[in-house]
Amino acid sequence: MGGRGKNSLDRFDNFLRVCAWLNYAMESNADVAAEAREMGWKLGQWDGFESPYFDKTDMKWYLLTQDGRKIHTHPPMYLI
Repeated sequence: MGGRGKNSLDRFDNFLRVCAWLNYAMESNADVAAEAREMGWKLGQWDGFESPYFDKTDMKWYLLTQDGRKIHTHPPMYLI
C-alpha cells in the first residue's frame, strides 16, 4: 500500500486505488506525475497523511482517515 515500501506506511489513510493505466502513467510520465501530485494521488516521502486528494468522480476534495473513511474537505491552499 502507498508505494513507499515501508510497513509503517501501510495504513488506510495512505492508500488510494487507481487504475493500472494511471499507476503506470504516474510512474513513467513526468507531466502525469506532476498532475497526480497536485491532485493528491501521488505523494512524496515528505508528504504527511493529512494531504487531501481530488476525486474526479464527484469533483470534490477528500481526506482519508485511519479507519478507511473519506471526509469532504477543501482544496490545498497552494491551489486556491
